Amino acid sequence: MNEIFTDASFQNMINVANKYGVSTNAVTDLTQRLMSSNGTMAQFNIPELGGGGQWMQGGMTMVGDMFNNNLKYLVDGLCVDLSNLIHQGAI
Repeated sequence: MNEIFTDASFQNMINVANKYGVSTNAVTDLTQRLMSSNGTMAQFNIPELGGGGQWMQGGMTMVGDMFNNNLKYLVDGLCVDLSNLIHQGAI
């Protein structure tokens, strides 16, 4: 577990990872990117999420495989849920 997260916040990230069927490492990496913008945007390079990509609150999602809509929906869902947790102070 990364030292910047509490046990409760790490459990919230595990729950999100399980919900979307991705690894906890992918979720913690994405969470760290989101935290640098207070949950409003993220630029990432996470192999499990298709490599390089960007997400912005309000509807902009870009992934390396630009025609893979399932991957876009996955990244958007992850980011929306994690952003909400950040805004609630749960991460």
